[in-house]
Amino acid sequence: MADRIVLTGKEPLIADLAALVGYRGRKFTLVMADWVEPDSNYWSGGSKSDYTVVRLSDMEVVELPDDPTGGARPGRLQLPPGFVVIEHVRFQGKDLGLRIFVNPLGLDPRLLPAGSEALDDDEVVVLQATRSYKSSYAGQSNYRYHEARRQVGITLDRWNAAVDRLKARKLLNKAGAITVDGRNAVADTKRRLF
Repeated sequence: MADRIVLTGKEPLIADLAALVGYRGRKFTLVMADWVEPDSNYWSGGSKSDYTVVRLSDMEVVELPDDPTGGARPGRLQLPPGFVVIEHVRFQGKDLGLRIFVNPLGLDPRLLPAGSEALDDDEVVVLQATRSYKSSYAGQSNYRYHEARRQVGITLDRWNAAVDRLKARKLLNKAGAITVDGRNAVADTKRRLF
């Protein structure tokens, strides 16, 4: 389907959009799409989604077009460049945060996480292994490293140096878990090293 980017809420325009719809949470996903198909805006089984269309040039809320069939959903809504559709998702009583749909043509860079410097091959290996494997498995500690060594031959010294660099850049947290920025950085790279 569409490309998705998990956001931190620290992106310049995301906080403004969240305030505009009265959202105070910390769960944000940017969805690149040419169209949106809004679901019913009525509660059903403890689930509901609210939709808001915003014109980015002046941050004005625009009404959703009426459903020509007279039903509860307007059907497929084309998403022109310069507009976003904000979906506040609640599923079975749990707040899942905001999904912000945007047309990738003419994408406003203020919606994206801050660009990070390029990753070297060892950093990509560490991030991909951290994203893909548990830290320990079947009684083996440092399982991520062992899998990376088995698949691409990285040495322990190179692994530890890459981990230190990634922690300094906040792509891994102090405990060595991948951060949202780390997930986005490794998702942006086209290199699949294992």
